[in-house]
Amino acid sequence: MNHQILNRLSPALLVSAGIFLGLMAFSTAAIADQHSGVKTEHGKWIEAVKATGVFFNARYRYEHVEDKGFTRRANANTLQTHLGYKSNIHHGVSGLIELENAHAVGANDYNSTTNGRADLPTVADPENTELNQAYLSYHDLPGTVVSLGRQRLALDNQRYIGAVGFRQNEQTFDALTVINSSVPDLGLTYVYVKQVLRIFGDDNILGSLNSNSHVLHAVYSDLDIANIVGYAIFLMWMMMRQRSLQRAWVCVPAANMRWVIPSRCSIRPNMPTKPTMRAIPTAMA
Repeated sequence: MNHQILNRLSPALLVSAGIFLGLMAFSTAAIADQHSGVKTEHGKWIEAVKATGVFFNARYRYEHVEDKGFTRRANANTLQTHLGYKSNIHHGVSGLIELENAHAVGANDYNSTTNGRADLPTVADPENTELNQAYLSYHDLPGTVVSLGRQRLALDNQRYIGAVGFRQNEQTFDALTVINSSVPDLGLTYVYVKQVLRIFGDDNILGSLNSNSHVLHAVYSDLDIANIVGYAIFLMWMMMRQRSLQRAWVCVPAANMRWVIPSRCSIRPNMPTKPTMRAIPTAMA
């Protein structure tokens, strides 16, 4: 039984766990050194690691699902880990690379969409190891940052463009982004999306979508009562034309709201085929 558990642990997870435990040990020593007023080699080492841009985070998640369509309940214990490196800006260029692992802790008592447990309710957190982000950014244009590669995108309340962060396998995008802030209180963003790496993982046929999509986004923030947000989204999935959608929204969310209220938006969809709003799931997921 122990051998089976060890075989299921991915190499990325083991490496991440080893690095995490090592950093924890040195961090504890560094904290103790700071309290004692003595900076030892441990403290210097942990500061040097932080300065390099190496980062690590882990998140445990438990989800329980009761579905009347099933005789049994789903219980999903999962662990998400991220291990990556973010560089400083050198000659106008910076970069980031990040690995992600999602792993079931204990029994797979849920349908992850890829584990063959169709007799249980679905919790869409499949086991998966992937290159979550890898991109370069160019900073030398006035008030502009251009990023190219696999990256996390999150616009507004993430209703259409987002990382679906409540799931363990994050959604990221192979994309080109251009962000301009040269005009005071006005942020402009253009995104071209070539591929969407979805929450279902590499083993699911719906785990990725080839795309030819464009996003325009603007936000004006110099009002006391509200931010004015305008955006146009042109979504096109290759080989899935029935899911294509073009729409433009102009929204004025209330000052303290974290979401856009539909009644305050002017919606003018232009759908060349006949999809409904349900054809485009939340945050492109």
